[in-house]
Amino acid sequence: HSAVKVLELANQKGLSSVDLVHHLCVSYVDSGEVDQAVAECEKGLKEFGQSPALLLVYGRALLDNRQADRAEKILKEAIAKGAGSRLAHTYLMSALLQQGKREEAAAVNDLLRDSAEHEEHNADSRYAALSDAEARRNLLSVLTGAGHVYQLYGDFEFAELVLLRAISLDSSHVVALEQLATL
Repeated sequence: HSAVKVLELANQKGLSSVDLVHHLCVSYVDSGEVDQAVAECEKGLKEFGQSPALLLVYGRALLDNRQADRAEKILKEAIAKGAGSRLAHTYLMSALLQQGKREEAAAVNDLLRDSAEHEEHNADSRYAALSDAEARRNLLSVLTGAGHVYQLYGDFEFAELVLLRAISLDSSHVVALEQLATL
């Protein structure tokens, strides 16, 4: 629940990004607030476009909200856009089973079994899929978000430290520069 509050606060303060929205939606789902997760995912998808990770959490939220037909469509879209993880296929299989589509679910299960053998050899496949640019963008988002949260709670030394770290990674990162100037 505290993660939801911190992420909501960052979002309200204008630090919105696809990564922040994704983590906020995951936090909503994990805390059982699926209606809020669905609404936030829909808003994030309109604002930031069809992020595979955001589509995946949206599909999960719809599934948890007993909307298996909508979840199926969204999860297939997430997989088509690159969210080809075991988790995405597991959610899709669940959506299919909830609708009584046993043959399609069996086909997805076969894919899962095949991918399980492949993933055993590469336990870090989820992270290996991130490109350097995506990883850098995620790190910058986390650092600027942390800097803002530290600043809000009056811990200016740590705020400065993480913002300087963000600027050392990207000296033209506008959000980090603005936050450091404000600090």
